[in-house]
Amino acid sequence: MPKMVNMSEFFRYIHGKDRMLQIVGIVSAIIAGGLLPFVSVAQGEVTNSFDPINSREAIYDRMKQVALVICLVGLG
Repeated sequence: MPKMVNMSEFFRYIHGKDRMLQIVGIVSAIIAGGLLPFVSVAQGEVTNSFDPINSREAIYDRMKQVALVICLVGLG
């Protein structure tokens, strides 16, 4: 069975650029996870816009608004 090591031993050979890339990756993952609920709300708005009561123009206008929100969430 392999020997278990603690985190400081596991990352002891990380220096400079590797450490920076690891920090960027962690921060990016946190941001992506934080924005996920907003994407879910936007997808719900897409579904709600297809109400049969709405006219074609109203659906189109609402879809443009939701597309803008999704783009803004994507920019972070």
